[in-house]
Amino acid sequence: GNELNFLDFVATGVCVSAAALQWFADRQMRQFRKRDKEPGTCMEEGVWHYSRHPNYFGEISFWFGLYLHALAASPEFWWSGAGFFIMVILFVFISIPLMEKRQLQKRPKFQDTIDTTSMLIPLPRWKGKGATEAIKNETEV
Repeated sequence: GNELNFLDFVATGVCVSAAALQWFADRQMRQFRKRDKEPGTCMEEGVWHYSRHPNYFGEISFWFGLYLHALAASPEFWWSGAGFFIMVILFVFISIPLMEKRQLQKRPKFQDTIDTTSMLIPLPRWKGKGATEAIKNETEV
């Protein structure tokens, strides 16, 4: 039918949240690039503190929201999830590895970010190899 259902509202929430995340992530990165001219500095503020690629997570989430909209219209559109899955594959196995390889060449300290920060899903940070070494070096001084 043409009536809105619960899944329509969930899908809309996912799409709006995803677009907002992309906007905030891009805005924060633009501000960082304008402000921080020191070579090798890594962006670790705002949403970038919780994810190495929050803008990509927003993009993938938006595609998931579109998939939910298709399912809300009719379960017959289950196949429309292909767009979401293709986006995940492209980002996780192609775009992110290429970008992170380039970042490591330009910013060797980016390894600490990799060791402590979720690749995609915004999560609290954890102590990684780089963070452990920094703490060890600070306590030895």
